[in-house]
Amino acid sequence: MKVLGFNQDASCCSVATSSNALRIYNCDPFGQCFELQTQVNQDENNKLNLQDSTEPRFIIGMLFSTSLIAVADKNQGWQRNRKLRIINTKRNSTICELTFPEEIVDVTMNRKRLCVLLVNDQICIYDISCMKLLQSVDAGVKADVQSRRGSLHTTCNVKMALSSDDRSILCYSAGSGVQGEKSVTNRIVVFDALNACPINQLNDVHKGKIACIDVSHKGDLVATASQKGTIIRIFHTGVDSEFDVNNPLFGEFRRGTRPSKIYAIKFNKSSTLLGCVGDTDTLHIFKLASLDNLPSSNNSEEVESMLRSKVAKESAGQLGYFLSKSVIPHLPNHKLTRDYAFVKVDEAVHHCFGFPEELPNKVYIAGDDGKLQIYDLPVTPGSCTLVKVNKFVI
Repeated sequence: MKVLGFNQDASCCSVATSSNALRIYNCDPFGQCFELQTQVNQDENNKLNLQDSTEPRFIIGMLFSTSLIAVADKNQGWQRNRKLRIINTKRNSTICELTFPEEIVDVTMNRKRLCVLLVNDQICIYDISCMKLLQSVDAGVKADVQSRRGSLHTTCNVKMALSSDDRSILCYSAGSGVQGEKSVTNRIVVFDALNACPINQLNDVHKGKIACIDVSHKGDLVATASQKGTIIRIFHTGVDSEFDVNNPLFGEFRRGTRPSKIYAIKFNKSSTLLGCVGDTDTLHIFKLASLDNLPSSNNSEEVESMLRSKVAKESAGQLGYFLSKSVIPHLPNHKLTRDYAFVKVDEAVHHCFGFPEELPNKVYIAGDDGKLQIYDLPVTPGSCTLVKVNKFVI
């Protein structure tokens, strides 16, 4: 089973229980509310060896707790991967079908806009009321699309996130230079998807490529994590009058000292909490009120990298002394705020999480092991408390 994710208010969770079965569950009260069965193209199955794939075979966007979902089915090969079905789950009927020139990588929507990310780093923006294409945005990243097309592990240089309110602030990563022979997507473009016009751009938000982003409910903040995954940064997007173009950084969090692949970062609706899921055994929840809003002007990732290179040159006998006396006191992000709350999980299981809008003191954790776990957030910093476990039908 593969967990695909929660909707905007965490009232529903979608899972792929097999290579050709998609199910949606209500979280509270817990229970299945929709199932979609598709046929697997056997020729494509043999060619790509779907049974050995660890990648989910569906891409889904859900519109809050409404009956509207958007689904791209990867079971029919890359030609079919270009089709997006808009489905009414109550009637179990297809409202319309959109066909794109390239393979679909990601889908996000709110009540006003539908945004579709393609493998060639294009973002197509639609008016959700009539499914009219408003604009196709080029993220400006040069990539070898042919080598990525039709792969089980479809990759895309661009990451995107759309605010859940009607302001429809779209943030996406874009190229801002090259690192060796590869494009570096470490620039964030803030785009008004409602009026189809750019608002602002944030340059060099990380030293390396942006691995994950999320936008707050109102679109005034954007959170980013790089491929290294040790620092989580939050920026003003510039949609509010208080924005300072010379100092867009709202604050930073220290996830950990060891690199980690970040799967998702997520704001709660009130933008008081930020969750982070990676490939470690800990899910982190940060509290935005703990930020001092006075970030260092130093590039903490660059300094840390330089110091770690120096550590590698030290002999084994001197390593401990060097770390305690020379490295840690001079690390710019040594004093960065760490998580407010955390959840210990099995690092071999892929997880996703949601902040339920109607239950602000709880967090939902869903995993590929078939469990939906409900936790209470702690009153004081510490571990979350498990209160309930539900099981998906596998």
